[in-house]
Amino acid sequence: VDTNRFNPKIKNRIFDYILPASIGKKILLCVGRLTDAKDHRMLLIAMDKLVKVRNDVHLIIVGEGELREVIEEQI
Repeated sequence: VDTNRFNPKIKNRIFDYILPASIGKKILLCVGRLTDAKDHRMLLIAMDKLVKVRNDVHLIIVGEGELREVIEEQI
């Protein structure tokens, strides 16, 4: 791994451009198929609890699957 290229201490500005609401926040990224087996609904429940105690986090879910509409409605 090239630590000069992949360094968590260097702020990645791409999210600032794509998602201005994430500026200054910690970004949690979840990538996976949206199925029962992945239990994204539990992730959303946990995120709901987390944002009540920390307002500096932003969740991004990337994926497709049969539960996409259900998850979008839960958000």
